Amino acid sequence: MIKFVIIGILGASAMMLLLNACKTSPSATNPVNTLDEKINAVRDEEGGYTLSLPLLGNWKIYQGPAPDKINWERFSETKEEAVYFPPAKDKGRIYFAVESKKGDTTIISERQILTSEQPNFRDLGGLPTKDGRYVKWGTVYRSGQLSELGRKDLQYFSKLGIRTVVDLRNDLEVAKEPDLYPKGVKYVQHSLSDKEGKAYSRLKQMVLKEGYRRAKAKQLFVDVMKSFADTLASDVKPVFDLMLSDKPQTPFLYHCTGGKDRTGFTTAVILLALDVDRKVIVNDYLMSNYYRRDNNLRSIKRARLIGLDAETLEYAILVREEYMDAVFDVIDNKYGGTDAYLETKFGLTPEKRKELKERYTSPYFFRNGEPVEDTAADSSTTNKQ
Repeated sequence: MIKFVIIGILGASAMMLLLNACKTSPSATNPVNTLDEKINAVRDEEGGYTLSLPLLGNWKIYQGPAPDKINWERFSETKEEAVYFPPAKDKGRIYFAVESKKGDTTIISERQILTSEQPNFRDLGGLPTKDGRYVKWGTVYRSGQLSELGRKDLQYFSKLGIRTVVDLRNDLEVAKEPDLYPKGVKYVQHSLSDKEGKAYSRLKQMVLKEGYRRAKAKQLFVDVMKSFADTLASDVKPVFDLMLSDKPQTPFLYHCTGGKDRTGFTTAVILLALDVDRKVIVNDYLMSNYYRRDNNLRSIKRARLIGLDAETLEYAILVREEYMDAVFDVIDNKYGGTDAYLETKFGLTPEKRKELKERYTSPYFFRNGEPVEDTAADSSTTNKQ
């Protein structure tokens, strides 16, 4: 498939799904929390947090407005599996340092950034690297479109400190649903191919006329992901250029429409560059099904006219492990593995990848408020898989 055509497929299929009726897919109804993090935080609509902790622990919990601003002088202590913390006085984000009885301390905050209309807005922080570090919290965010953020959403957005929004959508999508973001945030559009949206319109008509069913639908989306990894991958290079820029442009957020396909691929290559294990990458990719569950079900219920079967619908609206496997297949079999691929497609030499890791990853553990490199520490106290 040629470069300027392929990107329209996903958007066209999403439009088609809104017009079709079928039985609800079980995978859409009961998606799995594939990350299944041992320690996690969830922020509610009022700004309060619930921390979930491993069973039979004895935990000290510290707080702060940023990972490097934890108040190590004050802590609460608990043996409970779930602990509630009230909102910060300014309704801003809270980061927690959770210390085990052994003294190993993990920094966490909410992964899903709760908004009124965009469920797939999330922080990559806390995802472990293969050498015992983790992606820094509050530095790299991914999302779906930002066109429906409400007043409270924008207020919280501003407290996240995001400096740059990278829009991966084409011109038609941007014109139809322009982003909303706080004043002072830099907006850039780096379309993952087909900037003008011409292929979007052509593919929409083709799909509505001919349709894609079952095995053909599955292969279609496998081919899309292969194209992302191969002929379209260079369109993600501006994201890495931003990450390595000498001028402060981070924290930053990148997004497409649903935050699952173009954004999912972009996330995968960023995590590969930061030396995150492929299993973790797949688990993070599949979390789009978990976060988008209600949106997916609403889309299914609105489907009316043509009547796609459940299997076809699942291929179109959900992300699947096979789709990310297709990306890895291109990386391994066409480019000879991760290192060669990242250097060939994005210019990420070993020196640049080292710089990326220094900027965007941190030690997993803290002791007495100081970061430590300790890959031998008890993994039961961490978010590791």
